[in-house]
Amino acid sequence: VYGQVSDATGVSSLVPQNYLRGEFFPRVSVADIPVGLDIFLSTEQSSERQSTNQLSLYFDVNDFNRSMRRKLSDKIRQLEVTRDPSQLDKLNKFKDKIMSKEFPELKNWEAQVKNEKIKNGLAQLKTLRSLESVLSNSDIEDTLNRLTKLRSKKNPTAQEILDLEQLNAFEKEINKIKSKAEELKSQTEEYKQYEGLQSKIDQAKKFKSKALVTNPTDLRSGLIEFGLVSKAQEMISGFKQVEIGTSFPYYSNLSLRSLSVNGLNVEWNPGKLYLATTVGRSAREVLNQDFTVSQLTLPQSTIAAKIGYGGKYESHLHLSYIRIADGTSDFINELSRSSQENTMIGLDGQFDYKGLQVGGEIFGSLFTADKFLNPNNDDGLEDANIALASLFGQQNSTSAYDVAWKAFTRIDLGNNLPRVNATIENIGANYFSLGAPTLINDLLRWKVDFKHDIWNRQISFSAFARRDENQLSPNLSSVVSSTQSYGLQAMLRIAKWPVINFTYAPYGQNNQLASTST
Repeated sequence: VYGQVSDATGVSSLVPQNYLRGEFFPRVSVADIPVGLDIFLSTEQSSERQSTNQLSLYFDVNDFNRSMRRKLSDKIRQLEVTRDPSQLDKLNKFKDKIMSKEFPELKNWEAQVKNEKIKNGLAQLKTLRSLESVLSNSDIEDTLNRLTKLRSKKNPTAQEILDLEQLNAFEKEINKIKSKAEELKSQTEEYKQYEGLQSKIDQAKKFKSKALVTNPTDLRSGLIEFGLVSKAQEMISGFKQVEIGTSFPYYSNLSLRSLSVNGLNVEWNPGKLYLATTVGRSAREVLNQDFTVSQLTLPQSTIAAKIGYGGKYESHLHLSYIRIADGTSDFINELSRSSQENTMIGLDGQFDYKGLQVGGEIFGSLFTADKFLNPNNDDGLEDANIALASLFGQQNSTSAYDVAWKAFTRIDLGNNLPRVNATIENIGANYFSLGAPTLINDLLRWKVDFKHDIWNRQISFSAFARRDENQLSPNLSSVVSSTQSYGLQAMLRIAKWPVINFTYAPYGQNNQLASTST
């Protein structure tokens, strides 16, 4: 609970002179199903603005998954200790199933390093890497430099003579390590080709011992396999979101985001099937008389549905339908307001494979500025220009239809290899989304960035290029605007050295009259 008592209101600020706010987060768990309540209350609540107060009752997915992971991990550890024959075979099959999915080449890797001679060679390589790590310590070089200086002294003190003896002994030990490292270097040259393979095997073993049940699908199947969930828990485990009250649903960047909806928001992903729905009020009727001309906000409802294959953050393909529509008001004619309506239909998806990710979205949007205006035969848009025209609903002379799309790719193939990100998006001049009110239309934008680290990440290089073209439609704007920038950066981060950073990033903006190209 917090507030403010002051002697004035800030210039151009909507924050009142005095206010009191309270935020409450009660939690309860029923049959191991955690439920949360988020409450925000404020004295700033006003009938002339959208509701400040918020209340949301929700299923705490993260807490539920943590609890279920703990339960399955404890069961696995128990079986590994007790070695119950009736359960051990089931456990091994469960582990093998996950490992074969996460590391399909594991058996092939292990077969390649199965030879006893190769195993010994890899063990020697491990010892060599440890010795090299010791020898690379900068303190050793500093100590040996001190020894060289002491040896060059003509009349050393008693303490310096004692130090010299200790440093001579230290040098002998270092020389032994260097000699051993040189010997191992010649003996292990032929086994270096297997070093990367062994690293992959070690990574798989680490996953098996520590991260076996991180994947939601594997977690769910493991809980069912060992009888650790009730029917209610099994049913609810597929839900990613269940919210009643105020929620902020995210369907995609171009369609529904950053819109507060007071109602029901559900996301269900039990395996590969994906379903989501949002139903509620996204604005309430408000008459604000603070201005010379009173500002009327009409009541607004939102209904959205999404269906497809795969989870939101993995390989997937989803189809969305979103409809946001204003209601009416007794003041609508008096204040010359019209009821708007917006229908969006589109696809979003992505494909993940190892270090490669490719994805994007495409949406069509029909926006009607006055939905109660009766259409005439000559009004409206040509249906032929609208894909799936019947699903978008009625049009009239205030209707506008356009398409927006976005594509992206990310390449990250692991250590010592470059990382690349690239995006391109095009938003039509007549594309409007009431679900993403800050979206800029009539825009073509692309961006590419590249990063590469070398020498154990002590040296890094990066580069980027970006271009935005705004107001592309000559019928809607007399000026075409473009912004472009690119940059190079290099950074040196060596232990005990100053950090050195070089950046070059020019930026340019151009505005051109469409009629004369001036």
